[in-house]
Amino acid sequence: MVLFPLLFLLFFRRVNALTFPPSSSSIAPVFCLQPFVPENAHVIFNEPGPYAKDTVAKYSCALGFDLIGSEERTCLSDGSWSDEPPICAIDVAFNKPVTQSSGNVAMALGGTMCTMTNDESKSFWEVDLLGDYSIRSLSMRLGPKSSPITSVEAIETAGAVHQCIVDSSLFTINQTTSISCSYDNISRLRITATRRLHLCQVNVYAVNAVSPWQCAQSQMEVVGVFGGMCYAASRDEQTDWLGAQRKCLDRGSTLPLRIDDSTRRGLRASLTASSSAKAFYWIGASSSMTEWRWVDGEGVGDSADWPGQPSPVPSASEAVLLARPLDWKWVPASQTAWNSFLCQSKPKFCTSPGVGEATKVTFSSHSYAIGTLCFYSCDAGYDLHGIRQRECAENGRWTGSIPNCYRKSCGAVRQWKFGRIKLLNKTTLFESEVEYECSNGWHLANSPSPSYRSLRRICQSDGSWSSSEPTCELVDCGRPPLIANGRVDVESTTYESAANYTCHQGFRLIGPESLMCGDRGEWQPATPFCYDIATLQEIKGSTSHDQSNSGGSDSTIAMAVLASVIVAVLCYGITKFAKSTNHSNGDLSISRDKLNASNAAIYATPSIPPQRPDSVIYYAPTVAHMEVPPHLLQLQQLPNGNIHVTLPIGRQMGRPSLPSSMLFNSSMPPPSPTPSQILYSFDHEPIYDTPPDTVTYQSESVYERLPDRPAPPPPIPIRAESGGNGIDLPLPPPPPR
Repeated sequence: MVLFPLLFLLFFRRVNALTFPPSSSSIAPVFCLQPFVPENAHVIFNEPGPYAKDTVAKYSCALGFDLIGSEERTCLSDGSWSDEPPICAIDVAFNKPVTQSSGNVAMALGGTMCTMTNDESKSFWEVDLLGDYSIRSLSMRLGPKSSPITSVEAIETAGAVHQCIVDSSLFTINQTTSISCSYDNISRLRITATRRLHLCQVNVYAVNAVSPWQCAQSQMEVVGVFGGMCYAASRDEQTDWLGAQRKCLDRGSTLPLRIDDSTRRGLRASLTASSSAKAFYWIGASSSMTEWRWVDGEGVGDSADWPGQPSPVPSASEAVLLARPLDWKWVPASQTAWNSFLCQSKPKFCTSPGVGEATKVTFSSHSYAIGTLCFYSCDAGYDLHGIRQRECAENGRWTGSIPNCYRKSCGAVRQWKFGRIKLLNKTTLFESEVEYECSNGWHLANSPSPSYRSLRRICQSDGSWSSSEPTCELVDCGRPPLIANGRVDVESTTYESAANYTCHQGFRLIGPESLMCGDRGEWQPATPFCYDIATLQEIKGSTSHDQSNSGGSDSTIAMAVLASVIVAVLCYGITKFAKSTNHSNGDLSISRDKLNASNAAIYATPSIPPQRPDSVIYYAPTVAHMEVPPHLLQLQQLPNGNIHVTLPIGRQMGRPSLPSSMLFNSSMPPPSPTPSQILYSFDHEPIYDTPPDTVTYQSESVYERLPDRPAPPPPIPIRAESGGNGIDLPLPPPPPR
């Protein structure tokens, strides 16, 4: 029973020396890039950049724009932002002219104001947006008498019809329902029901509309923006026609002139819906002796909007008013009459131009005034796709569109003859990694250890791969270990080469006959040794003197053969264990539990006096074991046929488990034993000597607290064989704090 643990510990030295290769790369912190910011929007962050995980980006819109979507986005652990970016848009259906298939038309919807058609097949409601808009979303609220909605159509100026996705089951009476509908150049929207249509709210959100604040007419009420021009009405101011023109000029505008049909319809709808509209407003048309002219001297021509035909005869002292009683048609009036007035102007400012993901933008003026330029650039590792420069145009919109920044590509990876290539991110774009792994039995050239089989390259910001393409070379285990009283024959020392061991005459090989060069650059399994047959015969003679010489020799040989078989079985099992350890990336906790088992101590038989008081003792970093020179072993065949191995030390030896911080640490050499780690009694209560007072031990100590008991005898120095003279081994340094 003693032979098995002894041989196991002798050959476990090779397994215990295995180490795990260091990680090929450390995990770098992940940051989020500049998130996408749409036009008309701004974003602020709760933390300064670079934006770490859990950083919150909070969006807001320019004055007059509604935010549609999520107001906040969070930086995620993978470097992306949560949710989709919101949009900032204006309801371009507000106060616009509408028509419907039947019934009385309500000019303004919302609140308690609804419109309803007759109970007829395919009733519809349609709004004229009076311009080409890029719509992104709709919202609707049905009244209790409405039949199901069958379609929502977005119609372009050229006549093309786009169907917005509508699920009639989503609509609930008296509840607002949002619909995703994203199309450009839309001028009209039509809603159709199976029969009666009862509408209480319709919003059409466009991202390229102009907000009233961009008109910069704070002293007046902006009626609307039509055809790229702002129209504002005086609140409580009244003056004559010439005074109205002077006030408009002072505010960077003029009395309205050259009003086309689209603008006229827009003004009529807006003024009608306004609760604060006055009865009459001056516009920029007056009479001469022969005709009606705009304020700049050009004749009004066909743009006149008199209530009937023919037009009034011009008089030198008259000008034109928009009259509410006549549905905002033109009427002549004396220029000296005091009335409210309208002013016409171009927008004075643009909103935020927006910025793409991983994009930067700078401005020639931070006021966003008309004529301001913005310049786009990308973060390192990205290429700009789109225009680099945009301008705030006279219509209050930025020219062009937001450019995008895309990751640079490092190009396809060339074929590699030394092994396999793996795209870790499945792309070859900026910051992607590619891993090169040598074939089995090969390792990276010029690497410090054969365990280095793989290398990673990263796609850099300049579009090139980091470092150079690696090469591999065949693993070389070097010269195989020599053995005493034997020889080793080897033809090659590279991967899968064999080293064959034989013993000199009179010695028998204990262990494997061949070692194999493994893929980690080590000879496997453990190195065998040669045992003196004569010693076996002497042992047999001293224990079985009543047997004949021939019979004793046969028994000794049989005993050695049995030991060889046991060793061979152990070597095979250890080799399988080592390979599974090398190629496993699983949890090491099971292995550590086994290695830290408390029954790893070796006990000598106390009834047999030792032949030699000294021997060399070694401790592995995990399992307590010792190596004893073969000539110091005492072998005895028992009556039952087993072999009894007696150690040349008469005291129990063992050691407690080491702290977990000292296990599996390739940078820390195996610690040597101290006298405090050696046991000196055979009873079941092991005693440790007292640790040195000069060392402060942490909570996780190699010593255990014991009950008070008599002091143990002084420790016997551990000595090593050296030509017959003992050499005291120095004590190791104290454990790290």
